[in-house]
Amino acid sequence: MTERRCPNCGEIVPSLSVTCPKCYSSVPRNDDVPDMNGPKPREREERIPGDKSVLIATLLAAIPGIFGLQGLGRIYLDYRSEKGWLFLIFGAVLFALIYLCIGWWLDAGSFTRVLLLLLLVILAVLYISSYLAQLADAHFGSVLKMFRF
Repeated sequence: MTERRCPNCGEIVPSLSVTCPKCYSSVPRNDDVPDMNGPKPREREERIPGDKSVLIATLLAAIPGIFGLQGLGRIYLDYRSEKGWLFLIFGAVLFALIYLCIGWWLDAGSFTRVLLLLLLVILAVLYISSYLAQLADAHFGSVLKMFRF
């Protein structure tokens, strides 16, 4: 029998064991043992399938997203993504409504200003939430992946 070692901690592992007795990580069988002298895989890959950069997608989501152009990061990663186009339309509509409310504020009376202020707060909360969601979607691929669900 050949001696097997855990690829994680280096502990000697019995030949019939599937996991390391010390750290409980999975140990490959003798026929599929990887080359320990080869290059180590990186923990987080900066490139995604299709050879598109996550950094560029995040920047496209962050910078234009402030000005109502949300979803550009997701559209850059996959132009057929419905989420990207929905973020773009939703962000543009919210941005336009906020801009209109600010314009109406100047010509409004005191009661109307109170109502506009309430509407502006609601629109701002929606806009900020949408901005953060599309930013997380562009960087992590999903908001749920960000929280490890």
